[in-house]
Amino acid sequence: MSEYVPVELVIEILKRLPVKSLLQFSIILWNPMIRRSLTLPLPCCTLDSYGPSMFALGFGVDPKTKDHKVVRLAYVQGDEGYEVPPVVEVFSLHLGSWRGIHSAVSYNITEYFWSQALINGVVHWVAYHLSKKNGARTFRSLIMSFDLGSEEFGELKLPESLAGASPINMSAAVFGGSLTILQYDSRIWASSCSIWVMKEYGIVESWSNQFNINLGGGVWGTKDSFYAGSYTESLILLTEGNKGLGREASMVSSASSSADEESGREDEGVNVVVESNELRVKSVIIQYTNALLSQL
Repeated sequence: MSEYVPVELVIEILKRLPVKSLLQFSIILWNPMIRRSLTLPLPCCTLDSYGPSMFALGFGVDPKTKDHKVVRLAYVQGDEGYEVPPVVEVFSLHLGSWRGIHSAVSYNITEYFWSQALINGVVHWVAYHLSKKNGARTFRSLIMSFDLGSEEFGELKLPESLAGASPINMSAAVFGGSLTILQYDSRIWASSCSIWVMKEYGIVESWSNQFNINLGGGVWGTKDSFYAGSYTESLILLTEGNKGLGREASMVSSASSSADEESGREDEGVNVVVESNELRVKSVIIQYTNALLSQL
């Protein structure tokens, strides 16, 4: 991504996107091993039912039941910002449906700039707690967690130097099997990154600043406009993928008995890539536009 993007170009791109697509995306599970994807049904909290909202997602597998789950936290837009607690819904691949769960979460997640870290069936996000003191708003950064088994929220403290830092400049990650925080000096066009690792899970004193990286001459863009992660190969979606849970799901098979069948499957494969890329591009456009406007 170049350092300067004409505002006219961004506006023209946004004009061509449906209004609802900017506020509400489809959620797609994709297994690259078997080249099969599954578009999830819409959750209950949508633009039509709750109005404008910002949402964050978490995905992983319950170690005990082996059920793959998606947790969605929707922060509804209020008069003074996003409201807490968020509307929380969990999608179970075994059940094939969404269900709401009670939440007493009093933390916010940064809009559009969140990332997740999955460790032992627990999803982690960088979050922050807002409070008012003498009429002024103050915040405190922390790690919010969600156990995919018990479906309960928790929190982990950050080291003092990170707790007082802006959550917008931090991302949750996994390094060597440990919970990790990437702290950038800026959310857009950052020049440096510090990597903090929690060596003993749950022990605040075990946070350690492992690396400080100079990003000069590196990738340009917002810190969350690019992402690389690892996954464990499995046959998940082998049967669910062609059922579609009541909705059309794209499916590609590497085996075929005729040239016509193979051609048809290749077309479906292209559809999978196009749909995935379209959603990714829209997400990046929104992130970049928000970051760009904040610099004006």
